[in-house]
Amino acid sequence: MKKWNMFSYLVTQLIAWSDEVNSVEQRNSLTKLKLIKLLFFVSAADQSNGPSNLLAVFNNFYAMPYGHVESDIYNEIVNRGILDYSFANSMKLEASEDDKRVIQSAVGYLRKQNNDLIKYTANELVDLSHEWHSWKSVYGIARTLGKYSMKIPVEVIEKERKFYHL
Repeated sequence: MKKWNMFSYLVTQLIAWSDEVNSVEQRNSLTKLKLIKLLFFVSAADQSNGPSNLLAVFNNFYAMPYGHVESDIYNEIVNRGILDYSFANSMKLEASEDDKRVIQSAVGYLRKQNNDLIKYTANELVDLSHEWHSWKSVYGIARTLGKYSMKIPVEVIEKERKFYHL
């Protein structure tokens, strides 16, 4: 439940970022795929250490055809029948103040790296995630084994060079 609460709070931060940066037409572009992609980039951008690190919470990323997918969050979105960001307004936000600070810090860091990232389409975010070594190497192994997904060790994401621009 902590993971879902933190994701829900992250979505509110992404909505605020989108509202601040995007045109009116683009503001409603936070689709399920785009949220999953942005979750990866925010988690990878987190600079904190230890148990508060977002990759310690969002620790179930898989290399899949559309890039990095946090399986627990994806499954929860599918199970709840969520299609886009509109669910955030109806959710109870129960993330702790410490968790909120970690998310705010990670979103702030990501915005410093590329404030226009929120403007990217879901497909552009997929393309960007395909530039990451963690996806290339693990998805390559998966395909060699005849699979379309394989778990990415968190350590691989933590140690790799990060890309935030196409």
